[in-house]
Amino acid sequence: MAYFLSIDQNGAALSSAISAATFVAGDYASTRVMKVIVPGGIALTTGLILLTTSGLPAALIIFGNLVKGASPLFRNRPYLFRVLIIGGEVCWLTFGIITDAYSTIAWTSISITMATASGLFYFIKRQDAA
Repeated sequence: MAYFLSIDQNGAALSSAISAATFVAGDYASTRVMKVIVPGGIALTTGLILLTTSGLPAALIIFGNLVKGASPLFRNRPYLFRVLIIGGEVCWLTFGIITDAYSTIAWTSISITMATASGLFYFIKRQDAA
């Protein structure tokens, strides 16, 4: 958030905060509640991005938010959950590359690595249990 604020991307900063709040809620809220929270968060962040960003960067952020933002709805499907996170982060990574946003490149790379590694550990755990 601090990075986006420092480059006057207030919509992206608030979008990041809303996305984080959605993921935290996803850990504790019921599926029924998440079916309201997730679309609401996506709609709000999309509106904020449209008000503050334009062109290809806005399209990448919006698409990334849609894909990654929908992932909490699939938290009971571990592989799909991770694929959505990674897909959304790839959009953010592309945004970071085309706008020279080095902190975005760094945190999206870390997020992609974490989602991939946790999926690998989940797969190994399932194979050991079988």
